[in-house]
Amino acid sequence: MLAIHVVLGLAIIIISSLLLLWNALRFGNGWKRPGFGRILIGLLDLQILIGIIVFIQHPIWGWFLLHPIIMIVVVGLAHVLVAEKRKPQTQLVGYLLTTLLLMVGVYFATQFG
Repeated sequence: MLAIHVVLGLAIIIISSLLLLWNALRFGNGWKRPGFGRILIGLLDLQILIGIIVFIQHPIWGWFLLHPIIMIVVVGLAHVLVAEKRKPQTQLVGYLLTTLLLMVGVYFATQFG
């Protein structure tokens, strides 16, 4: 299960980065195309679920706890800021924050896990 969590996490960071670029192009050019935020949010929800299962199976304490805390914040921000009903600028900030905080969360997992 840990391997699935790691592989899916890497895929989510790549997808988040690509969606950040896509939405920067979309908003910069005034396109009325979908932002695909639901894909990112669905993957983040799945990742949180798998992460909870992994944490129950292999609990780690100390500084590592910053990883799940940051990731829960990331999912909350993504749900609020990346929604299609938000203004384009708000969505772009949401994609940027999601991508950056994912990287910070992974840093804590790799350094203290």
